[in-house]
Amino acid sequence: MLKRYSEIYKEGKFKIIIILSIISGYFNMIDIGEKVSFENAITNSFNGIMYPLFLFFILVMTASFTITNYNKNYQSLIRFKDKKEYLEDLLSTIFKNLLLTYIVYSIICLVFIIIKYFGRYEFENSIYTGIPNFIYNLFLYVKVFLIYELIIKIGVLIYKGTSKIIGVSFLMIMYILKSSWVYNINIIDSFRKIPLFFGYYLITISYSSLFLELFSFILQVTILVIIIELIKHFILKYKEINIED
Repeated sequence: MLKRYSEIYKEGKFKIIIILSIISGYFNMIDIGEKVSFENAITNSFNGIMYPLFLFFILVMTASFTITNYNKNYQSLIRFKDKKEYLEDLLSTIFKNLLLTYIVYSIICLVFIIIKYFGRYEFENSIYTGIPNFIYNLFLYVKVFLIYELIIKIGVLIYKGTSKIIGVSFLMIMYILKSSWVYNINIIDSFRKIPLFFGYYLITISYSSLFLELFSFILQVTILVIIIELIKHFILKYKEINIED
């Protein structure tokens, strides 16, 4: 079987990710604004331009590097007993590499925020009474990663079932939609107002309760997972898997 982690972190390709993360951290620091606390600076990153822009392209690059390295190991590829085993192992490896990249990227951006906003710690509560802002920020980090990771997995499956250019085009369209969408920023205070467009889960919007926000996020993840499983089922049943670089 192939190693669960690819070798991209031992190659020069990872230097590109580090350099882009540093550039993003610097411009994100400028993008946030001046008169905010340390905790709010982190929250504002998700609504800015630089942090999500660089994050998306770095994660897509990581997935691309992973697939390229993965498919180079021809001796290991022939050991898979069927398409399903290959596809599931590939998606698992992509998940782990995306997670590691996301952690590195977030830490680098956080260092720049600490440099600029050092000493502005207010330890405020979040929009939900009794929940500290830094705890809510951790939830935002998890939420943003999972949504991006699932969208990228859909793009990878489209690539594997069709071609690389179609898979990449899908991801570009998703980012353009996310960036150009006209968001309703009114408070979400009922189940019927829960947004189904994935872009709402990559920005901060107000909910009337933490339960409602968690429920809507879980619903969105469930929808994306169902889409992934449907595409995977279609590919395994009707398509040949593309293993070109």
